[in-house]
Amino acid sequence: MLKLENITLIALTSIHLETTIDALMYSSEDIEFGDIKFISHEKPNDLPDKITHEYCPKMSNIDEWNRTMVYDAFKYVNTEFAILIHDDGFIVNADSWRDEFLDYDYIGAPWGHKHLLDSEGRIIRVGNSVSLRSRKLMELPT
Repeated sequence: MLKLENITLIALTSIHLETTIDALMYSSEDIEFGDIKFISHEKPNDLPDKITHEYCPKMSNIDEWNRTMVYDAFKYVNTEFAILIHDDGFIVNADSWRDEFLDYDYIGAPWGHKHLLDSEGRIIRVGNSVSLRSRKLMELPT
């Protein structure tokens, strides 16, 4: 079992609550984190014991989620780093972990320029929130 006691595994959401919990559980099968946090506007009834729930205001759109992530997420992290996941983006290869990752304040999922346009050639949003972030970086916007 990989021990990452200085990292909080965190998910911040107001949608897909059950599948996000599944993603937290899957991501922590082979890793012992310092903490595992599920941040949402409501607490599910059957939350596993190893996951701590904390409340946040309901986020109704991507702009509200972004604001909460940028300005408030650090408040839920008591470790030096956090790994942010979603129900559709989570840890699948724990054995790929390298301690050198902690030399950086931010490591995010890669994406290519070919994903910047939709089928009609319009520019679209590209998410890159699944990431490893230092708490120091998370505090900077405030």
